[in-house]
Amino acid sequence: MSAAARHPTESGAAGTPPPRTARVACVQYGDYLDAWERLNNGGPESYYAQRDTITSFERFVDGREHLVVSLNAPRYRVQTAARLAVGIGSPPAWTRRPARLAEHCRAARVIRALEAFAPTHVLNRAVDIVGCRVLAWTTRRALPTAVIIATWFDPAQAVARRFCRLADHPSVTCVGNHNRVATASLVACGLRPDKALAWDFPVTISPRKHATKRLPEPAAAAVVFAGDLTVAKGVLDFVAAGTALQHAGMPLRFVVLGSGPLHAALASHPGRRAGWLELTGPVSHAEAVRRIRLSTVVVVPSHPTRHEALPMVIYEALATRTPLVVSDHPVFRSYFSDGDAVLFFQAGAPLSLVDTLRRLLSDRLGYARMSEQTAAVWESIQCATTFDDLLQRVARAWFSA
Repeated sequence: MSAAARHPTESGAAGTPPPRTARVACVQYGDYLDAWERLNNGGPESYYAQRDTITSFERFVDGREHLVVSLNAPRYRVQTAARLAVGIGSPPAWTRRPARLAEHCRAARVIRALEAFAPTHVLNRAVDIVGCRVLAWTTRRALPTAVIIATWFDPAQAVARRFCRLADHPSVTCVGNHNRVATASLVACGLRPDKALAWDFPVTISPRKHATKRLPEPAAAAVVFAGDLTVAKGVLDFVAAGTALQHAGMPLRFVVLGSGPLHAALASHPGRRAGWLELTGPVSHAEAVRRIRLSTVVVVPSHPTRHEALPMVIYEALATRTPLVVSDHPVFRSYFSDGDAVLFFQAGAPLSLVDTLRRLLSDRLGYARMSEQTAAVWESIQCATTFDDLLQRVARAWFSA
């Protein structure tokens, strides 16, 4: 392939190259190739609006040569028609600690993949060290770049401020973040307000299709956690609260939906043998929603160190009329008021979670009122601009003649 073909911007006037000569690179979390193949073979979604996200991206690249770099995929390199899919894989054993060094190792692999592909346009869906390295690479080359992410940014963290400084470069078309609080955090970290755009997934479930709930007897009550099984997600606090409530004589069933590094430790927990703790492992999105609909309460115990945007389990709980008990994470505090479909507890404090669950599950009228309130609270967190809207806006800026 000639230099002019690999770098079409060098062979003509400044500005956007002709649509069909564009080479688009996307850096993202997850495993794009695995998800694309599963959904195209009739398999289930593994998270909310996964099919819509992939369909939107396929429409965005629209037959153009494109690279998808998947940060959480096993190491692979697969060429299929116009798409080159690259899985980054795990870092070498010697870099697994400290974690920051491992992230630099992943970032180096990403940059090598970008350099080999030589894109004309880059969609960056990564944050932290990898996201900064990608933005530093694209801005040095003045490549048209768009950022679409789902993370709350802490102004106290240097990496967050650096990300926003890099994203302010004129070559960065826009920076979209998941819903309004995470988007405002970009501005707090120094991003120009006109570049910060809030987006959301399309509505797939709604409280209009579900009846309100009434509090069951304790023996029939199910308390659900759904998410990554990590310390920062608070799953250990969730299980510790379940243990304390069992010892206090409240026969509640605690259900953990998901997978992650703590799965093995939780698999040997005595609560599983006793029958009050259920550990499902990874489940489809449809199964997760079904479990949430059947549950009594959903707990979201994220620590402040977890840079949440707005977890989809919150949407799913509200849409199925299920009251929520959430940690006092600053993002959650920014969206919700205590008692309006949501109760707060102190993050990282299982006994605080115990007290909050006791209060909710001993108040039939209060529980019914919270379930009634879910519809209004669900409406309050909706965002008009979807992921697809944002991609189409970028496509018009990049590819329109």
